Amino acid sequence: MDEKIYDPFASAKLIPVQLPPALIFPPLVNGANIIEKNIKLPPPIITGILSRCEKFELAGGAKSFKTWALIDQSLAISSGNDWWEFETSPTNVIYLNLEIPEPFFEERVCAVAKARGIAIPSRFNVWHLRGQRLYDQNRWLALLLLLKDITEKCSNPLLVTDPVYKLLGGRNENAAGDVQSLLEQLEDAVQTTQGANTFGHHFTKGNQAFKEPMDRASGSGVFQRDPDTLFTMTSHKKETAFTINPIVRNHPPIEDFVVEWDYPLFVRNEKLDPEEIKQPKPRGPKTKFSPGVIGQMLKNQTLATKDLRALVMNETGMSRSLFYDLLKQAEEQKSIIKDGISDTWERYGG
Repeated sequence: MDEKIYDPFASAKLIPVQLPPALIFPPLVNGANIIEKNIKLPPPIITGILSRCEKFELAGGAKSFKTWALIDQSLAISSGNDWWEFETSPTNVIYLNLEIPEPFFEERVCAVAKARGIAIPSRFNVWHLRGQRLYDQNRWLALLLLLKDITEKCSNPLLVTDPVYKLLGGRNENAAGDVQSLLEQLEDAVQTTQGANTFGHHFTKGNQAFKEPMDRASGSGVFQRDPDTLFTMTSHKKETAFTINPIVRNHPPIEDFVVEWDYPLFVRNEKLDPEEIKQPKPRGPKTKFSPGVIGQMLKNQTLATKDLRALVMNETGMSRSLFYDLLKQAEEQKSIIKDGISDTWERYGG
């Protein structure tokens, strides 16, 4: 007989959710009622970086130890200890582990706690959700319902969704609308729990030296514009070190700094210059792109011009002007065709 697999969402997803109309939108605020001394800012979680009701993104290259950094951040916050020399306030944490098998994840938690010299705090919680298909709207709704129940005892938690691409499903990370709907899911979770959110995201392929920090992460620019705070981790000239470029919306500016990997933690290294990021290795004559690269990147997709541009530029690092030159040449060579009504492109022959 096959073993019955427990599905925590099986019953919850059948519960209808109906919000009274009066609760859908907040009330209108008259200017006469905006008085500075009465303004109460949300309590800080990481001072100067993240407060309750905000979202934080940590973006870096593949295999740049982002999950280790987020585990360290979670343990620091749940224990009230500094993270990367930023003060934290003791806060409940629910880590939504979407990728790493349970024993390997918990092994990392133990290693980080041991390196910090602390016991794993009772405020730290992990929900192992690998394979739970949370990109499905019904299952995401089920998760929110369960979270609402959980937060009756685990109030105002920091939700860590790692990695965020696991929530995409069939959505296109280069399409602004698809990414916006994904990040609105995270906002729903923040509002449901009256907490905050941290998520990890990945850079585009290749060296990032010639890109602005805001342009280094993969996919639509919505990934970078939506979070209240963005930390990018860019490879430093020194091996195992990374330049951190903090970009904040609601807090005073933070100067760039460098962290160095010292298993299983990152530690700040004030002796390293954050501007000395890793440069691409010279490879002789500059490689030229051909029009064929447009069709190769398009594959079997049908994409609007702006989404195709984002995909090609993110994956190859080519300039905007070169993209449009090659797009025109590819159309002239009939390797790709355009639907003039919907302004979408597809490879010739499908």
